[in-house]
This record gives sequence, C-alpha cells and structure tokens, in this order.
Amino acid sequence: MSTVDDTTDRLGACLAVAALAHRGQKDKQGKPYLSHPLRVAARVFDKGGDWTAVMAALLHDVIEDGGFSRADLEARGIAPQVCDALELLSRDKHTEGYEDFILRIIESGNATAILVKTCDLEDNLDLSRGPVPEALVGRYRRALARLAP
Repeated sequence: MSTVDDTTDRLGACLAVAALAHRGQKDKQGKPYLSHPLRVAARVFDKGGDWTAVMAALLHDVIEDGGFSRADLEARGIAPQVCDALELLSRDKHTEGYEDFILRIIESGNATAILVKTCDLEDNLDLSRGPVPEALVGRYRRALARLAP
C-alpha cells in the first residue's frame, strides 16, 4: 500500500516530467500546452480514477508529443503500470490510423488507458476552450462513443 508521501512524490515526478516534455509547447489557443494534461488529470480524478490513472493522465502525451520513451520514463521512476498505459495512449501517426489506435486501446482492456483517453477526448471537445474543427469533432465523438458506450 502506498503512503501519502510516496503518492505525493510519484505525482510530483509525473508533473515534473510533463512540464519538461511540454516546455515551450502551446495549444491551439496559444496557451501553455501543460494545461491540457492538467485538465485531463483533473477529469480522471473527478471520475474516480486511481492515482495510477491520474499519473497516466498527466503524462498521456509525453511519448507521442514530448520526445520521451518508456525507458526514459522508467529511468525517472515512473511506475510500470503508468508506462503500460502510456504506451497504449501513444500512436505513431505514420504507421497507425486513428480508428485502429482507438480500437487498440479498447481491445487492451486496460481500464487506466480507456479512462484517460475518454477524459482526453472530453477535454479536446470542450468548446469553452475555443472552437474545435468540425472534422475533429466527428472523430472525437465517434471515438468517445466506442470508448464509453
């Protein structure tokens, strides 16, 4: 069983890695990109996700968009269960289509990856952050319907 201090340390390590991975990145509204994984982590927490899921939410884009590998993350003390989810949440856009990516997450049965991707899509669809291109709205809604039927 994790202690409060251990959980705090692990969350802090995840936040530090996310901040490093997304340093200088901006979202489509020109705001620091780090705000996106923070919002996704808050959604995961609000939906009852455990600390592993919250950590995966903080880091969900660091492999795909932040230049980190699983080995990099493990070397920084990120738990194997978190890394498992992160690998599922990462897509090589050159070799894997979006629909196949979503199907891979679903077929994995990994509850952490499914919850994080659901919260990621919900955040991406949040119109209070600005307009979302119609093509992406359709793609995200279809993916959400498959992830959380």
